[in-house]
Amino acid sequence: MPELPPRYIEMSTNPVCSNLPLRSLNAPSGDHFVRNHFDPPVVTTSSWTVIVSGEVYNPIYLSYEKLLKLPPSQVLNVMECAGNSRLSMQPPTVGVQWDHGAVGQAQWTGVLVKNIIDLVSPRQTVSDILFEGGDCGKVLHCDKPVPFGISIPISALIDNDAILAYRMNGSEIPLDHGYPVRLVMPSWYGMASVKWLKRMIFLNRPAETFHELDYRIYPASDDINTPIPKRVTSLKTKALISEPSQGDVLYRGIHKITGIAWSGEASITRVDISTDGNKTWLPAELEDPTGSYSLQRWNYDWCAATIGNFLISCRATDDCGYTQPVLPNWNFRGYEVNSIHSISIQVSD
Repeated sequence: MPELPPRYIEMSTNPVCSNLPLRSLNAPSGDHFVRNHFDPPVVTTSSWTVIVSGEVYNPIYLSYEKLLKLPPSQVLNVMECAGNSRLSMQPPTVGVQWDHGAVGQAQWTGVLVKNIIDLVSPRQTVSDILFEGGDCGKVLHCDKPVPFGISIPISALIDNDAILAYRMNGSEIPLDHGYPVRLVMPSWYGMASVKWLKRMIFLNRPAETFHELDYRIYPASDDINTPIPKRVTSLKTKALISEPSQGDVLYRGIHKITGIAWSGEASITRVDISTDGNKTWLPAELEDPTGSYSLQRWNYDWCAATIGNFLISCRATDDCGYTQPVLPNWNFRGYEVNSIHSISIQVSD
């Protein structure tokens, strides 16, 4: 199975969490961040089986060989870690201190989850499906190791073209990306795309597993009210500058500012750029999306006419009229950060 390329920036070794330099996202090479919660399991295609059970009339054992015989589908999907850009949140929050590189796009090949649903004939009471991976480990307040598992409403799985993927960018999925089979849940943050899939359990309610409850927005409380936590689901509208990079020194002249934008809730209709500390904003050239769940690339030709220090910012607007906020919405775990991305650069002779 393929290994990760050396350009990854290691954020954690236990478990493995690896960032990507934003500049690498310019190339359509399929670079993709890694976010593991536990060590990957030892598994081969010959021994892999997913048990599909629960509130269904026809439970099945789905081997790798059987999965490959089902009609294949492809989805080009942008995936972002729910904690991406956490480092920009102030005051600091708990969790892996991602900068902005926990985002990537890949072409996934596999079997539509709705085709699996048809095979097992769920009961009318089913509302959610629990996806459980082969990885497990210790978590807070639990005496025994727990597997990584997330339940997702069955309606969202069907509407968003979720697939059980067995190929990534035309090749076997690398181990740290979920080899041999993983769920890919388009439009949702990456925690929903369960890796090393072993079980699909049909339920009449959300499973509320440890990790499902952990991926919640916990706002700051006050002495009067305790806000109700909100589940992390759809990707927020967001844009990032991929080039130049923070701290770059440029010469006077024309420079192309490039970046990416995406949303899980709407379509990106505009990306604006500021080169004067957010005083004025001008539209960038925005490419069309290449798929229903893909990112969009953008560029802007900037004439750096004078020497000095500059703050360059970008912000995206979607077709619902939503524009990225200046500051992130603070929450205890630092999830869903989609505030305006800014970098400082220097222009010299």
